[in-house]
Amino acid sequence: MLKYKKVYETLLRDTSSFVILNLKYHLSPKDVVLDIGSAQGHLSSRMLNFVNLVYCYDISQSANKKRAILFPSLVSIKKLDDIQKTKYKEISIVTLISVIQYMELKEIDHLFSLFQKQGVSKIILGDVDNGVSKSLSALSALKNIFFNKGLFSTLNLLMFYYYKVIFAREFPSSIALGDLEKICQNNGFDICKVDNNIGLCNYKSTFICTQS
Repeated sequence: MLKYKKVYETLLRDTSSFVILNLKYHLSPKDVVLDIGSAQGHLSSRMLNFVNLVYCYDISQSANKKRAILFPSLVSIKKLDDIQKTKYKEISIVTLISVIQYMELKEIDHLFSLFQKQGVSKIILGDVDNGVSKSLSALSALKNIFFNKGLFSTLNLLMFYYYKVIFAREFPSSIALGDLEKICQNNGFDICKVDNNIGLCNYKSTFICTQS
């Protein structure tokens, strides 16, 4: 199991090279990005090639420590409310790639309110559930697939192809699109779906939220 976990972590690192292929078209050299759920910083570091600055936030202290070692050019933020402090540059884009499904509605509403007050022009939400995941529940009956409303992604397909093992993470029910649209409306953001998913899950969708 430990061997598989190491391979999985390697694939997770390498998958960022695929994610950036779609994400880069929403970035520009003048942008200052806040990457929420940045983990060890593999995707954040790739974004840095297309923007002016990337701030990173993650609740995992071990990930924060590893990111500081791997990518010292990335700037870490300890608390999201800290972006209101004058020492931080004005943030133009916020990315939540494969993160929003872990958040409660109140938390999302608070963040969108904070982003609106700070003048964030664009919020990129990757891996928003589009309902297809329910049809994948039958996969849990297959041997060596640990799956229950978890992460079924491109890298898990690779894991299954090479090792016949899939790792999946439990998370709360995905946010309903109607609730997400209401939060955007209440906080002055327009929301639209984009064609190519920016994220790790091949059955989920990406939405771009822009200031009204």
